[in-house]
Amino acid sequence: MRVNIGNAEREVKFNFNVISFFCRLNRVPFTELLKLVAYDPIGLTRDMVYSSLKVYPDNNPEHFNVLMVGDWLEDITDPEMNDLQLELIKALGLNEGKENGQVKKKMIKK
Repeated sequence: MRVNIGNAEREVKFNFNVISFFCRLNRVPFTELLKLVAYDPIGLTRDMVYSSLKVYPDNNPEHFNVLMVGDWLEDITDPEMNDLQLELIKALGLNEGKENGQVKKKMIKK
C-alpha cells in the first residue's frame, strides 16, 4: 500500500521478507510476534513500517532510523493509520474468522 509519510509517498509492504527482517532486527522469534500485537501495537506498527522501508529502499531517504519513522507516522491521518494497521493485521493473519470491527479495536490509533 502507498502511504504519505516523511514528506513523500512511500510503498509499505507487510510480507514474508518484511516480517523476517523485523524478527531478525528485533530478535523476536516468529512464534512470539503475535504477542506484540497486544503488548505494544504502536511500536509493532512503527517497527514493521521501518522494516518495510529498509527491505524495499526505493523512494526512501538513504539515511533514516526507526525514530524518524515514528515521527513520520505521527503526521498521518487517523484513516491512513487505520488502513496501515489493518494491512498489518491481515499480514499477520489476525483477521481470519473475525469481524473487522473486532480486530480494529485492538490496534487503532486513538
